[in-house]
Amino acid sequence: MFRLKELLEESKQDGVLVRDVAKVLFPNTSERNAYHNINNLVLGKVTRINVNDVPKLCAILGVSADYLFGMDDRKVVPTASATDFRLEMAIEQAKKLKVGINELLETINY
Repeated sequence: MFRLKELLEESKQDGVLVRDVAKVLFPNTSERNAYHNINNLVLGKVTRINVNDVPKLCAILGVSADYLFGMDDRKVVPTASATDFRLEMAIEQAKKLKVGINELLETINY
């Protein structure tokens, strides 16, 4: 049992969005195509994943590969990689928010 859907739902609570995970797994595609690709994984339309992407996915979601693929029911404690990824995403979102606020202030001549 591939637990990607369940883990992506849980990761939303930590501020990690599906599109953020998609960008990491599919960096050389547009945001739309990356989202489409990860959605296909979640829905089971694609049943294979690049072996090089498994460690990235596990780090982002804070689980072992055994847990991700349903081979073990024990979750692991989030790794430093997962924490680092979540921090990077929070910083990126904060930067976008700052830019958005600055543009808004410029628009209203504040």
